[in-house]
Amino acid sequence: MRMGTRGRTVKRRLAVTTLVMAVGAVTVVPAAASTTTATATDGTAAPAPADIALGSWMDQLHGTIGDRPMNQVVIPGSHDAGTAGITGDSGMCDAGDTVGTARKWPALAASMSRTQSGSLVQQLDGGSRYLDLRLCKQDGKWYSYHGGPLGRLFFDAPDGTGGVIPGQAREVADWIQAHPKEIVILRVTATGPAATLQQDRREAITELGDLVGGGAGHPAIADASLRPTSTYDQFMAAGRHVVIVDDTDSTAYPWAWHQPDVQD
Repeated sequence: MRMGTRGRTVKRRLAVTTLVMAVGAVTVVPAAASTTTATATDGTAAPAPADIALGSWMDQLHGTIGDRPMNQVVIPGSHDAGTAGITGDSGMCDAGDTVGTARKWPALAASMSRTQSGSLVQQLDGGSRYLDLRLCKQDGKWYSYHGGPLGRLFFDAPDGTGGVIPGQAREVADWIQAHPKEIVILRVTATGPAATLQQDRREAITELGDLVGGGAGHPAIADASLRPTSTYDQFMAAGRHVVIVDDTDSTAYPWAWHQPDVQD
C-alpha cells in the first residue's frame, strides 16, 4: 500500500510480516493493483493486496494474522492523528508546551503542527489502526492539539443554542462500532489547566471509554485479560476490538492500559 506523509510518499507492502507495532505520521491511501499473494497460516492463499479494502484489512487477512501476537503484526499508525483541523486561527491550548512561540507565529505554528491531512475516520478508512490522540482542555471543552495550536473539538459540546457540536471522538466511536473485526488502538495524552489536570485527564479517558466501549462494562475494550502478545483470534474470541492506552497516568481502569506496561 502507499502511505503518504505531507510532502513525501513511502511505499510499503500490505503483506503481514513479523514486526512490532509501527507508528508513523501518515495518512494512508489505496495502492496501485498488484498481483502479489500471501499465504495464510492454514495454507490457503490470502487475498492479494489489490483485493484488500483498507477499511477492513484485519478482517480480510484474519487467515494470515489470526494466530500471531498483535505486537508481531505490522499495524499502520497515525502520529498526531487529530491535527488535520488545525488552522492559523483555530485557537491555542494555554497548556501547550510550545504555546508561547506559537502565539508569536500562529500561521507558521499551525502549518508545523498539522501533521495529518485527513480526518480520523479517513485515516481509519485508509488502514490506520493506531491513533495517537493528543488532547487539550481549553475553556471547558476538549480539543485535539499539537504543541500549541488547537484543532477540532474532540468531544461533543453544547453549541450555546440548545444544540450540540459533534466532536471527533463521536465519529471514531461510530466507525469502531461499524467495524467490530478491526482492532483499533487509541493512545491518549491530555493536558489542560494545572489546577485540575489529573481530574481532567481522568475525565478524558472516562468519556472516551464510554463512547467506544460498546455499552455498560465496556465490553468492546481490551482489559487486563489481553496483552500485546495476545493474538488477533484471542481478541476476536473475547469480543474486544478496542485498545485504550492511557498515557496520562490518571486512571486505574482495567480497560485502560498504561503506556509503560504495553510498550516493548
